[in-house]
Amino acid sequence: MADERKDEAIAAELKHHFKALPPSFTPKWSRDWVIPDNVLLPNKVRAEMLVDTIYPENRPRAEITVLKEWDNNTTVPEVRLPELKLQNKKVVKNDNACPFHKFILKNDIWEKYDKLLYHFECQIDQTKKKTAKALKVKRWHVQAVDTSDNNVANPNNIYQKFRIAERTNFLNSFAGSADDEAYAWDFDAKSTGFAAFGEKMKNAYTFVYTGHGAVMCRKCQSMFSCLVNAPDADFGKWTTCSTAGCTGSPRSTHCIGGWKANPNPSFMDGTHISDETIVPITPKYLMFSVCCGGAFETSLYDAYIGRGTEYCLGFKKSTRCDWARDYAKSFFDTWAKTHKCDPSKIPDVFNGLQATWETKLQPDLFGKSWGIGSHVRNLCRSIAALF
Repeated sequence: MADERKDEAIAAELKHHFKALPPSFTPKWSRDWVIPDNVLLPNKVRAEMLVDTIYPENRPRAEITVLKEWDNNTTVPEVRLPELKLQNKKVVKNDNACPFHKFILKNDIWEKYDKLLYHFECQIDQTKKKTAKALKVKRWHVQAVDTSDNNVANPNNIYQKFRIAERTNFLNSFAGSADDEAYAWDFDAKSTGFAAFGEKMKNAYTFVYTGHGAVMCRKCQSMFSCLVNAPDADFGKWTTCSTAGCTGSPRSTHCIGGWKANPNPSFMDGTHISDETIVPITPKYLMFSVCCGGAFETSLYDAYIGRGTEYCLGFKKSTRCDWARDYAKSFFDTWAKTHKCDPSKIPDVFNGLQATWETKLQPDLFGKSWGIGSHVRNLCRSIAALF
């Protein structure tokens, strides 16, 4: 029987096509909002950057960039992330921990006061993807309130009661805002050092000191005298150094700590505000000193403005506690609730209160936008020459 097997020809030019899958991954923030890096609420400052992949599982390199949503997704400056890799379907640092960021003023946060949203973009191989939901960096408002005053001359703790009321008013002014986070730090001004006070300003939008203030003599370190038993028109006017015959010039201060013990205390003044080892960062938009004499002369606020704070507000006179309390409440209720903390409205709020409070407190505003009773600061001069 004849062999019926046939030879089969095999194509000599077979082509095999392999389709490379693009990376498939999802970037997202670990939380909906943060406040900037600070020492008061450190558990609310860290935003982790989570990236989970379907494909690929591992790559030796991955990149993350933080973006401003409100500025056409431009890169946020001063964000320094370590080298990243894709390992076991997650983007991690070389120590296998998740990358994260803590926002600071150098990141240009709040350059637009009402633009608070940030994304991040991840690149794996040649594929880039951005977060679908933005992270909000809330405006951070801090009140340093001295609630420790239990002077024997005030057995009913009148100072302490007023300060507690001021704390409540401050927190209520920002309550209910989804864009703001306010915190009142209760402290003992007598035992708190300058640096422990100064660090609380870190990366703040607003910083408020609520406590005692004093006008000190630059020459002998004694307090200046003021009228306290007088009608409203004269109450609290500062006069001269309390040391007989002394001709030293005045210096406005916060009554924090002290270089010397009574009867010649010397408190926190402009030289300390200018010192970055004591005050690493001053508040971005507003410093408000709810105390006696913070604005009696300009050196204290010159120091804040010279460090970059946009506005400073305080009183020229020695103040009654109820007046200081009511002024601060009116100011923050109007600025926060009506104007949503728009820094450009600070002069308008200030001007709106002058008719009521000019005689009693002599409020004064320092900054670059000016209204009734405001001082134009000459910031071209040497800050060192002010002290």
